[in-house]
Amino acid sequence: MLNVDNIKFAYSKYNSLFDNLNLELKKGGICGLLGKNGAGKTTLMSLLSGVLFPDYGMINFLNMSSINRSKQFLQEVYLLTDTEFAKPQHLTGNQYLKAYASFYPRFDYNRFNVMLQEWGISSTKKLNQFSGGEYKKFLLSFALASNCRLLLLDEPTNGLDIPAKVKFRSLVANTITEDSSIIISSHQVRDLEDLIDPIIILDQGQIILNQSIAEIENKISFTTTTNKPALGTTLYTTPVINGFTSAIIRHNDEKYTKVDLEILFSAVINNPKLIQSLWSDK
Repeated sequence: MLNVDNIKFAYSKYNSLFDNLNLELKKGGICGLLGKNGAGKTTLMSLLSGVLFPDYGMINFLNMSSINRSKQFLQEVYLLTDTEFAKPQHLTGNQYLKAYASFYPRFDYNRFNVMLQEWGISSTKKLNQFSGGEYKKFLLSFALASNCRLLLLDEPTNGLDIPAKVKFRSLVANTITEDSSIIISSHQVRDLEDLIDPIIILDQGQIILNQSIAEIENKISFTTTTNKPALGTTLYTTPVINGFTSAIIRHNDEKYTKVDLEILFSAVINNPKLIQSLWSDK
C-alpha cells in the first residue's frame, strides 16, 4: 500500500537526515511512529504526504508517487501536523467545513458533527475563539472524517488532557478500515498504548525497529520484579516503586506478556543493535 524506496533527504549539505531509508506499510493497520524529538518523525510524515520531496528515491502510495502530487493522491492522503497553525480569522467551524471538506470525496459530514458533539465543540463558534485544545480536537475530527486512505497524524495528543486522549484513542480505533492505514507519530509513547500495531521506532534518521506487536511479544518479555535482573538476557531495566521493570529476551519456557511501550522504546533506543539481532535470523 505504501512503499518508501531508498530515499535520501537533507535540509542542507551539512544537515543530512535520511540516507537510503526503506519502509513498507500494509493496509488495515494503525502504525505507531515513535522517536525522540528531532529523530525525523515530522520530516518523514511530510515526505510521505508530498509536502517535502526526497532528494533521491521514491515514495509511492497506491501506486501513486508523492512527488507528482496528483489530485488522486492528495484526495487519499491527509497530514495533520503538530505545527501551531494560525487559526483562520473570522471563519466558523461550519464555514471551514464548507471551504475544505469538498476536497475529500468521501468526507463524512455526519460523523464529523457527531465527533464535535462528543468533544463538546460548537461548529458555529469562530475558530479564532477556540482554545488550543479545542482547535486540536476540531482538526482531529476533520482529519478522521475525511475518510482518506492514508491518515498521517503528527503528535496528535499534544495539548490534549487525559479524558481527551482516551476519546482520541477510541475515535481512531473506530476510524481504521481494511482498506486504509493510519500512521501516528509521537514521543509520548504511553498515549498510544493498546492502539498501535505495528511499531516503528526512528532514531537519528534511521528505522531501528519495525515489528508487529505479535513479533515483539514472541521475542521480548516485560516483567516487574523486586530484585534487579542479572545482565545477559536483560535488554533494559528501570527502577519503579518497590522493584524494577525490565525488558528481557523471552525464552521458550517464559509466558507471553503484554508489550510495555515505554520500556520497549527505552530498550530499543539504548540497545538498537542488540534488539535488531533478535530478528536477524528472519
